[in-house]
Amino acid sequence: MHRITANTVVTPSLFSTSDRGPTRPATLTEQTLFFDPPYRNAFAETWAWNLVKYLRPTLGLRADVRISGGVRVDFLIEGHGRTVALLTSSEADLETVVASGVVDVAYAVEAGETDRQVIDMLFLLSEMDPGLFSERGRINLRQLASEAAQAAASSAPIGDEVHVTYAAEVERWELDGEEVAVEPTGNPGASVGLFRAVAERMSQLLQGRSLARG
Repeated sequence: MHRITANTVVTPSLFSTSDRGPTRPATLTEQTLFFDPPYRNAFAETWAWNLVKYLRPTLGLRADVRISGGVRVDFLIEGHGRTVALLTSSEADLETVVASGVVDVAYAVEAGETDRQVIDMLFLLSEMDPGLFSERGRINLRQLASEAAQAAASSAPIGDEVHVTYAAEVERWELDGEEVAVEPTGNPGASVGLFRAVAERMSQLLQGRSLARG
C-alpha cells in the first residue's frame, strides 16, 4: 500500500464516513494521503490512484463521502486550512455542495472517463488550484497532458470553468496492402470540462486579497 502521513493532528471532521460504513460523525486523527481500495468502482479507483500520485503528500484524501444534507461527493481533499470537494461522478450540484458550509471550494468534472481525460482534468485542476498539488506532480502533469488540454490552459486565463475538445482520431484501414486514413464522421471529438464553485466566505477572502493588491 502506498501510504504517506504528515504530522499527527486531531481535528474534528466536518464530514461523515463513506458509504462503505455506517454514517456517523468521524474524527480525522492525522492528515493522510494514501491509496485505500476498494473504491466505489473502477473509475473511482483510477481517480484515487492518480490523486494520491499527484497531490501534495501533506493533504488528507477521503473517497465517497456524505456531507451535510446527505449530499455525496466523490472525494474530499483536506489540509492547510481548506476543504475541497471533487465531483467525478456524483450528480450533486456544485452550488449545493458549497452551500453546505462544509467545503471551501468544489470542483466538478464533466466526462473524463478515460485515463487520458483523467490526466488532462488533473492537469487543468493543477492550473486552477496549484496549491493542491506537489511541485513534482504539477511538472509531471504538465508533461503528460495532451496538446488539447495544454492549449485550453494557455488560450486564456482559467476562470471557474474550462473545456477541452479532442480532435477526432483518424481511423486507419488496410486496403489492397496499403494503409488508408479514413476521416471519421459525426462527432468531431470528445469534449470534457472542469467547473469550480467557491463558498461565499472563500470568495470574500479572495476578493479582499485582490483589493489589497490593487
